Amino acid sequence: MDSVAPRSVFIYALCEPGSVVAAGELPAPECVRYVGQTVQPEVRYRVHCLARTEYHSARWIRRLKLDGKLPVMVTLETLPPQTAWADRERHWIAHYYGAGAELTNITEGGDGLRGLTPEVIARRGASIAAALAKPEAKANRSAASRCNWSNPTFHERTAASIRAATTTEEYRADMSAIIRERTQDDEWHAKLREGAQRRLARDGERERLSVMVKEIGARPEVKAKHSARMTQRMQDPAFKAKASNALARFNDDPEKVAAKNAAISAAQSTPEAKQRASERQKARMQDPEVKAKTRASTTAAWQDRVKRAARCAAISAGRARGKAARKTAKGQSVLVLPCAHDD
Repeated sequence: MDSVAPRSVFIYALCEPGSVVAAGELPAPECVRYVGQTVQPEVRYRVHCLARTEYHSARWIRRLKLDGKLPVMVTLETLPPQTAWADRERHWIAHYYGAGAELTNITEGGDGLRGLTPEVIARRGASIAAALAKPEAKANRSAASRCNWSNPTFHERTAASIRAATTTEEYRADMSAIIRERTQDDEWHAKLREGAQRRLARDGERERLSVMVKEIGARPEVKAKHSARMTQRMQDPAFKAKASNALARFNDDPEKVAAKNAAISAAQSTPEAKQRASERQKARMQDPEVKAKTRASTTAAWQDRVKRAARCAAISAGRARGKAARKTAKGQSVLVLPCAHDD
């Protein structure tokens, strides 16, 4: 049975900005992008303009708003109270589809999703894919996304919903199974590596990511969470054994060890790295707690006869090497000149 409204129903069309329709005439098909029904046109128009859904009509309006424009609402037909409106809505949607209008409707009209035929789905899917493939559409979506994520309310609301969805045991189990399967795929690894390289090749991307990671890692709640997670994992014998085996395999590979040491040496040998290390060490030594721990560990080491002997041997060996190096350098720097009578 068709739907019946107790009040007057307005069958309306949303048209491209700037559309001009004379009284008693219908908007041209090339101007119409959506056909719907409502009992409160003003309220329905505001809902359209404020919609944040992913329906095609909402995305179209958001793109218009990025350009500072809004759609034009035109009444196609007014139905008196107690009139079945669903057939009339379907009539107007079919009328404009038949006239070649690029409607954003996802159904043929009427109640709910009734009439969502495979042909409609295929037609709308092809239309959406073609529209989203355009460079200007990609640019608009990117601008809209940046605008949304710059809004603290949107950011927090979205982050909360993502956290709620990704912290369930079912989700973690599914993602774990997917990741285990993907890590066996060399093609997936290659795509992941290529994507990361493309992203890091952008101007300023490395610096931006570095700053972001440092800011996130410096948060007290993040530090506490990581510390608690690592403490819990290190209490698991299976995890400790796995980590130990992985480290042993790494250390058994001379090339990997050499590459790691070379990378560390290169990173630590720059003037900036040396300056940061010096400032970090000075800051640590200004901490009374660090000073006390260092003094206690030094005292304990010198009270241990074995450690004291090893330390003394290391100091003596270092002095001997320094003395030998100085002697060698001195011998190489001496130049013997012939005397005048050595002919």
